[in-house]
Amino acid sequence: MPGPRRSSASTAAFPTPTRPAAASRSRARRGASRCSTAAEIFVASTPGEVRAAFADYELIFSLGIGAIMNVPVRFRGRSLGTMNICAEAGRFTEADRAPGRLLAGLLVPGLLGAS
Repeated sequence: MPGPRRSSASTAAFPTPTRPAAASRSRARRGASRCSTAAEIFVASTPGEVRAAFADYELIFSLGIGAIMNVPVRFRGRSLGTMNICAEAGRFTEADRAPGRLLAGLLVPGLLGAS
C-alpha cells in the first residue's frame, strides 16, 4: 500500500488543502457546523455521504477515508470543540453514536485545562 501523498507546497505527511471557494465552504463545513451548533453527532458512513457533506472529498478519499464521525465535545452547555474520527467506508453506524459521545466526554478535562 503506498504511503500518503505529499503536497508539493508542504513537507507534511498529509497534504494541506487549499481553502475551498465560498460556495463550497458551506458544504465543506456542513458536518462540523451541524455538530457544533446543534450538539448533534454527524455521521457519514458511505463515500456518497462523505461526498455530499465535504467539498474536499477527493482529498479525504485520497487518504483512504470513506467514513467520518464528528462528535461535539461539550461541557455545561458550552461547546469546547469536536472530536473527528475517520475510518474506512461503512465503519460507523447508529450504534457508534453512544460510544462516540462517551469518548468525547473523556476529552473535556484536557480541553478545559487548555483554556
